[in-house]
Amino acid sequence: MHRDTFKSIWSNLDQALGDSSFSSYYASYQRRNTPNKYKSSKSELLSLTATRVRFVCPMNKRDRFVDLLLEAISQDNELDKITIKNKERHFGVNFLKLESMHLKLNAAKVIGAELKNDERYVSLYLGNNQFGDEGFKILTTNLSDNRCIIHLDISKSSITPKGFRDALPHLKSIYTLVSLNLSGNRLSSVGSRALQQLVDEHRNIQFLNLYSTFSDIIQGVFVSYNQGFNSLKKTNAICSSLFLNLQENELRDSGIEGINEQISHWTIQVLNLSDCQITSHGLSRLVDRIVNHLYLESLILSKNNFGISVSCLFKLLSQNYWLQKLDLSYCQIVDFSQISEGLKENKGLRYLDLSGNKIGENAVILGLHMQKLTHIKLNDCDLRQNVNDILKRLHYSNLKSLEINQNRIEDLKELKTLLMKNKEIEKISYGQNMINFKQHQEIQKILNLNIRYQQTQIIPRFQQELSKLGQYEQERMMISRKMQELEKKKEEKEQEHLSLLKRLDKTRVEQELLTKVKEKEEKEMSNQLISIKLQTENLIKQTQELNNDKQESKQLLINTIIEQNLCKQLVGKIEKQQDKLDQLLMRKKYIIKELEHKLHKQNILYQRQVQDNEKYQK
Repeated sequence: MHRDTFKSIWSNLDQALGDSSFSSYYASYQRRNTPNKYKSSKSELLSLTATRVRFVCPMNKRDRFVDLLLEAISQDNELDKITIKNKERHFGVNFLKLESMHLKLNAAKVIGAELKNDERYVSLYLGNNQFGDEGFKILTTNLSDNRCIIHLDISKSSITPKGFRDALPHLKSIYTLVSLNLSGNRLSSVGSRALQQLVDEHRNIQFLNLYSTFSDIIQGVFVSYNQGFNSLKKTNAICSSLFLNLQENELRDSGIEGINEQISHWTIQVLNLSDCQITSHGLSRLVDRIVNHLYLESLILSKNNFGISVSCLFKLLSQNYWLQKLDLSYCQIVDFSQISEGLKENKGLRYLDLSGNKIGENAVILGLHMQKLTHIKLNDCDLRQNVNDILKRLHYSNLKSLEINQNRIEDLKELKTLLMKNKEIEKISYGQNMINFKQHQEIQKILNLNIRYQQTQIIPRFQQELSKLGQYEQERMMISRKMQELEKKKEEKEQEHLSLLKRLDKTRVEQELLTKVKEKEEKEMSNQLISIKLQTENLIKQTQELNNDKQESKQLLINTIIEQNLCKQLVGKIEKQQDKLDQLLMRKKYIIKELEHKLHKQNILYQRQVQDNEKYQK
């Protein structure tokens, strides 16, 4: 990461929080990059504590933390209380280093409670412990309120995808986090989706270590790297500048296909694909994507088997001028002509590592165009005396560091001439070869003279840098003038843009009115269509009813005709019966008259007899 990037991050955080905490963190970060990493002098310690006093922890408070931590370790491991030797090794001025200490859940609770409101630690090294999912969640829950954590190492801590997903909301809230080491944990596809969400929404993470993370046996099913990384490929912009370590993941060529879909949109500065089982086919697919990448500065491809066909490296070296470091060590490369031709066209590469590849007699071809490189590593390349063919070509070059260890070299006569002609070389490493002690002394003597010469050239170089700064100032003035001109043009363009926006607004209003009118007309037409449809449906129903009525009337007519015929037949029968009845009635009347006549006669006779009887009685 560039120092300017760090400074901008810390200054923005200072403005957001209203103090100079993060500027002091940046100062401590610079000190940690010195060779004596954790050994600060008293003056440095005083300058550090002057900016932020709570960096320094009283020993009685630290002892209390140690006692609680030891008690938690003994509870986790069911052991007697132990002691931590050399407390300063674990508790620094601004770091907490508790790696490989068999820490588990109880220790996570103690550490989380201590760090919840304690803002003196910038870096936490908690790797190679047994926190598990629950312990990781406890740690992140407590760290979510911390405003100081920049680096968090939680590698090899038995974290599963579910644990990472559960801890995701708390990780998001650690907005000061810049570096995250998750190597050696199981992420698979579920965890990688959560990781995608983290880096996409956090936006400040710049160092992401996923060493040996996406391959594991989970519930008897082998989850490959490809499944896990395919969810990461959907992220359009991971962050401003990312250092991504994917070393020892089973990427293979299919995984490269997954990366290639979005890698051109990522602003990755360092990409480590070491030991990912990539072949020449996967390499060519990767090169197609990164050949025009503007941000990639370092590409590490070591320990992959590329074999014979590496023609794509010519395309990478000849067309990509932004790549500065390329590591192709132990890749079993056979053909070096494409690399040599690519170096001829290349303008930006400064670091090249071809260690572990059997160069041998190809040194003549390879050494033709290595003059622009500043750092060259050719360890274990079976060079033998062929190394002199390379050294001859480097007499007038930009070389500053050269490593040619383990090459069975017997004579390095060209190295002496190289050191005499190129006095800018700072480091030469040629161990485990077969040169004699006398030659070694001569080389070291020349190298020491060069180092002294470089020390004497510090002031002239500084003066040159000052002159360059003066030129830069002139260029800056020119740029500022051009910027003013551009700002004027920008204002004019903005005015034009505003006028166009007004026109667009008018046209939008007109379009809205037209759309409203059209919508009304469409609604009316739709209503008319609906009414017509309803009328047609009613007519169809009426016609169906009429047809049904016609059929019913026809049936009724048929039935009435049948009934009429039946009635006619019945009328004829009735008339006959009526005639018979009339005859019977006539006979009845005649009989009744006869009977009446007979009765009358009998009455007359009876009366006569009565009269006769009366007369007789008298």
